[in-house]
Amino acid sequence: MKATIFSAILLAAIAMAVIPVHAAETDSVILTTDSNCPDALVTGAAANEIGATVLVTARDELSSDAAAEIASIDPGTIYIVGGPAAVSDSVEEQLSSDYSVLRLWGVTRYGTAAEVALQFWESSPKAMLVWDALGVPASGNCELISEAKDLAMQEGIPVLLISRNSIPDQVVDALEQLGTSSVVLVGNVGSGVTGTLDTLGIEVDEQIKGTDVNGTRALLRQRIRENLMERAEDHMVVVAVGSWSDTIRAPFVPNGTSRLISSEGQIDALITEIQDGDYGEIDVVGKPDLAQAIYDRLSEAGIDARLVSGTPARVAAAVMSKQLERLRVRAAAVRQSLDNLCRSRATDAEGKVDALVSRVRNFINGTGLAQATKERWMNWVGEKKQAFDDDIGNGSYCMAWKEYSTMGQKITDLTFRYRDMMMSAYRNLVQNETRLTKAAENLREVAQSLKSRIAAARMDSEAS
Repeated sequence: MKATIFSAILLAAIAMAVIPVHAAETDSVILTTDSNCPDALVTGAAANEIGATVLVTARDELSSDAAAEIASIDPGTIYIVGGPAAVSDSVEEQLSSDYSVLRLWGVTRYGTAAEVALQFWESSPKAMLVWDALGVPASGNCELISEAKDLAMQEGIPVLLISRNSIPDQVVDALEQLGTSSVVLVGNVGSGVTGTLDTLGIEVDEQIKGTDVNGTRALLRQRIRENLMERAEDHMVVVAVGSWSDTIRAPFVPNGTSRLISSEGQIDALITEIQDGDYGEIDVVGKPDLAQAIYDRLSEAGIDARLVSGTPARVAAAVMSKQLERLRVRAAAVRQSLDNLCRSRATDAEGKVDALVSRVRNFINGTGLAQATKERWMNWVGEKKQAFDDDIGNGSYCMAWKEYSTMGQKITDLTFRYRDMMMSAYRNLVQNETRLTKAAENLREVAQSLKSRIAAARMDSEAS
């Protein structure tokens, strides 16, 4: 019971940080990790939604390729997807010296995917739920998520991750905030998932599942091909995969699709698919030996393709270089709606910002931090509040909304950074509660003993 209470407190703190904000600029960059495939892959649908560029980097150091691409783009905002365990604080600090940076993350990959969905969708009547397992990246369903991401991009819907037999609380919150009324379920999930959806009043529009993961992937590919026959998407990135990490070498293809190939035996089927789909652009990336074999076979079949090699950031940048015009067109189409959305949300936030500032400050006071650390965070909150007021006054509504969102995100950040301290404080609280309970029991025993002695004395007095 006590653990449940603490979990509820922790989740409530995180929930306060889930404050949605749409991309403020159309020249944004989404930066994610090359060490955690779910974080990298769920960004694809979000990037497609706003016309942003996705780059990947190592955890502890911003790669030279990613740094060069960021300098070339000169983004208005860099969104880091993943917590400090995925992209370190030092990388964030390095970027923050020259750019406006906002980190999107949750304590688990489920929470991070939910944050991404809330960040880049104002609402989404339909969403995709993909089963994925917690643990080391290799234990997840990286290839399945990659192909589910392509289908979600075609549908224009966010990708949310769930466990096999339950929907995490952060995902439930996201579905409610997005106003989701129907979902596409990917994977062989249990009754705990469908039962929760029934409780939420959310309809399962379609469930894509095979007898195993490979069967589910095949069904996803079929759905993607069916959609491609009806649309003008003609760019394919073929990813030669030898391990989970290869799946994120080209995490995002705007208005296109990726195809994962794990052996030379799959190349014949790939050639048939490309010829049937009449793709105009083909890029081959990933595991060098297999990528070369795929490229050679495509060339022999008369298919014009480009072999792209290098680090994940360079590969992603090379793929994106052919898509810049598509991104510019998409960016122009969404710019006005983004501006209107920012104005609406920032104006609404004016009436809520004081309450948010109070919540963040109360949270900081309750962490048990040293006074100097508390003062530092309090000063930070004050600076953000002043920046919000200044942005509202200048008519910079997107920046104002970002300041508002950043304050909410700080609760998640502090919860993660100081969770050990919070757990220690909680254990001390439990120990104190135990001591008080025992003391109360002792007092009750003493009181009962006194009552018995008084009753006995009274009986003796009456008898005499």
